[in-house]
Amino acid sequence: MLEDGREALCKQRQNLIDKGMAHVLPVIQRLIDDVFDPVRQGFMEYLQPNTHSKRGPKPEAFKCLYGCAADPLVYIALRTVFNMVVVKQDDDEGDTEGPSWQNVAIAIGAEFEVEAKLTKFKNKEQKTVEKIYRHHKGEKWKLRYELNKAMKKAAIDWTKWTKEKKFHCGAVLLDIILKTPLFETTESKPRIKKHRPMDIIQLSDDTKVDIIKWLLWTDCFTPKYRPMVYQPHNWTRVDDGGYLMLQMQTTIVKARHEDQLEGVSAAKIPEVFRSINAIQNTPWRINRKLLAVMKRVWRLPDLRQQPERMKKLFNIDDLKNKNQEIQMVLYLDEATEFAKEVRFWLPVSMDFRGRVYYQPYLNPQARDSVRALLEFANGKCFEGNPMALLEYGASLYNPGPLSYEDRQQWAFDNADDIRRSAKNPLQYRWWENADKPWQFLRWCMECESWLPDKWGPSFELYWQLEGSHLPIYADFTCNGLQHLCALLRDETGGAPVNLEPSIKPRDVYNDVANDIKQKLASSTSKHAVYWQKRNLKIDRDFVKPLVMTVPYGISDQGFLKHLSRAARKQVKPDEDFYKAKTWLKDIAWESVGKVINCMPLVRYLQDVANRISDENLHCEWTTPTGFVVRQRYLKQKSPQITTCLGDSFIRRRINFPTDKIDKRNAWEGITANLIHSLDAATLHKTICLCLDETSGETPHYKTTHFSVVHDAYAVHAANMQILLKAANIAFREIHSPNLIAKYHGDFSKMLPENSDPLPEPPPRGDLDISRFIAADYGFM
Repeated sequence: MLEDGREALCKQRQNLIDKGMAHVLPVIQRLIDDVFDPVRQGFMEYLQPNTHSKRGPKPEAFKCLYGCAADPLVYIALRTVFNMVVVKQDDDEGDTEGPSWQNVAIAIGAEFEVEAKLTKFKNKEQKTVEKIYRHHKGEKWKLRYELNKAMKKAAIDWTKWTKEKKFHCGAVLLDIILKTPLFETTESKPRIKKHRPMDIIQLSDDTKVDIIKWLLWTDCFTPKYRPMVYQPHNWTRVDDGGYLMLQMQTTIVKARHEDQLEGVSAAKIPEVFRSINAIQNTPWRINRKLLAVMKRVWRLPDLRQQPERMKKLFNIDDLKNKNQEIQMVLYLDEATEFAKEVRFWLPVSMDFRGRVYYQPYLNPQARDSVRALLEFANGKCFEGNPMALLEYGASLYNPGPLSYEDRQQWAFDNADDIRRSAKNPLQYRWWENADKPWQFLRWCMECESWLPDKWGPSFELYWQLEGSHLPIYADFTCNGLQHLCALLRDETGGAPVNLEPSIKPRDVYNDVANDIKQKLASSTSKHAVYWQKRNLKIDRDFVKPLVMTVPYGISDQGFLKHLSRAARKQVKPDEDFYKAKTWLKDIAWESVGKVINCMPLVRYLQDVANRISDENLHCEWTTPTGFVVRQRYLKQKSPQITTCLGDSFIRRRINFPTDKIDKRNAWEGITANLIHSLDAATLHKTICLCLDETSGETPHYKTTHFSVVHDAYAVHAANMQILLKAANIAFREIHSPNLIAKYHGDFSKMLPENSDPLPEPPPRGDLDISRFIAADYGFM
């Protein structure tokens, strides 16, 4: 599998070089970064009038280049040299030669002429140019065509540069570039004895070594990550685990900065290593039956004429965006290839907060259609009544928040539709109405294969000998709000987010929507009348995007933006729309605060981030599993140079960090990062608890297969009760200590002595977190 990834990468890389786009390669960008400032400084010295003789006319190149912006010209010159030198040029004897000094200088001069001509046109017809750029942003060749067309129409006064003029202009930058250690000149053998030898530009030996090292490194490190046909190597330390090939070794944490990895490396995190290894040691396989159906649906001739169906089935919301279709084709191709394997494995890693991510492109964290194709390679029979499997189907279809008994009854009531969908999905398309249509169809196929012809509350189950391979997912109810309410011990918000036992599941989104509707109906404000006349439908779907972002520190303007987007789907904006939506935003904020009182904690964390950033420090904390989280956002020094053709050169940020903390990013990220770190800690504890417990009398029922999508975990149907119990215990253990007080103390220790203290944390409520163990719908 490694060879396939390497071959695809090399082919893509060679294709760029053949097209004269070597400057796109990261190694070339880095080399340009290294010499950009010296070349720019040399060019600026050339442009100084006192550099040249005071007597006589100035050089032709000086006249053409004087007054031009230096940065774009330097970048164009460096890019042109690399694109011409990196391309292999073989002579008749097979020897590799570079381009001649004269040809490179002329090529640079030709690029300068295009830049100068377009700059002159832009200064004269600024509005026209801005319009063309706005309409054809990202379409390089279309942009070039429209600009040339507009210049002909505008009759720009331009005298075409002669070949000699191009040579002189290009030679100025080329001489400066050749003083850098990147290139060297050699004399080539003349093909005809009478001819004089030419100066050939080649990469220097040191540059060749740098590029070769990068090629060898990327050949094995950056090919498209693919599933493994052998079990991954267990993680024992941060830099030892995952892929078996030494060249593909990566760290367990994808950290932005080295000190983030150092904090994890120094910590003792046995629970994290144990859970990570359990996840990546789970064997998978492709469901071939569903894959065949999916490929037939993908090839339906009328599918492209049904935008809503394409969006629903394949997550393609813009048929003009071919990238989304290409992604789906790649998924199907890779699934087809691995359908031949009996089993394969998916290595994982984490981010700096401890959240788990699969490394291969084909993984359960992808879109609905991809997740549906993946199933556990080993089946497991169920010992007892398989109600967890029936309840799972209702959650995929999503008829609304239902109790477990109502979910079972829903499956019984729709037995005929489920069976018909499984037997003939192309003709009977009822399954497409599900929230997650492909996963739901996969569930229908699973049920149809082993259930009797007639369903009923007292049916008997006839399992196949192999058992079920279907991963059954369960997830936390609005996980971010749950963590905030548990941290604050918020008794008001604990019930709506299912932190307390209840007969039926609570839905916080419906609670907020109902409160907004009551306020809207009882208000006599002209803004309320505005929405009433337009029959604005405020339901769960309207409110969910607003409430979901609250735990992650959304600003007032961000909240207004989400509300505006939801309202525009129902109401066409007019003159009064802006004032009306601002009024509605205030009403929605009040409703959110009434249902869940979590904003004091969000504001406290943001104030802490501001206070620590003022000292030019980054926030750091340790999760209950011992994982060290270092939130490190540094201001970047990376100016962008844009040429008139729209080509942009962005210096790689990793090469231009400053020593100053990015205060805005720290303020925006603190709440989300803290919540996600607790989310990750809950995952690791849950899996460790599952590994410690068995169900039944034989080891066969030990929980060994896991799938994770952040706050959603999956196991076999036979192990669902173990998972539910373990998740509840893990959440309770995470939040049993007073984490707010602990983190407040940790943050306070980070500040220098005699500095202003941190703001006091908000008071905690009386929510009894120990009752979560009996909450049936906190994790379901």
